[in-house]
Amino acid sequence: MFPVYPSRPITIPIEQIPKHREVIEVLKRFREMGPWKGSPKERYQKFYWLHRQLNRIYGLNVYFVSKVRKPYTFSGASSYDPLTNTIILRGRYSVITFLHEWGHALDNSRWRDKLPLHGEYWAVAFSVTLFKTVFPDKYAKLKARGHVLVRE
Repeated sequence: MFPVYPSRPITIPIEQIPKHREVIEVLKRFREMGPWKGSPKERYQKFYWLHRQLNRIYGLNVYFVSKVRKPYTFSGASSYDPLTNTIILRGRYSVITFLHEWGHALDNSRWRDKLPLHGEYWAVAFSVTLFKTVFPDKYAKLKARGHVLVRE
């Protein structure tokens, strides 16, 4: 079975994201860390910090594996494995992709019944809504290509 994606990036009212106030505060601190700056090791540490914070907020124990290697490529090969409850980032460190995979983790957790959407629709809405809210300047520079946002 192939996943069904929305035809374009979608957003939802921020209030529909469980614990949105706490998540936004953590993402603002993450933004202040400069997730696009630093060595690969420093960037990994920033994403790992965010990962730990999301586990704490949602009371989950999701694992995180970075398979980001130079030369950096498109992050679309990243994934969430529900069998091992693991987010795997591939290609490059992407905030939107990381949040997208976290959306899948929430959809496969006890939070599922509290979510307004499911599957790829939820993962896209979760990641794009949070990114647009916390990184509006970066969001404004992106263009839709199908269901994903890309730099031109």
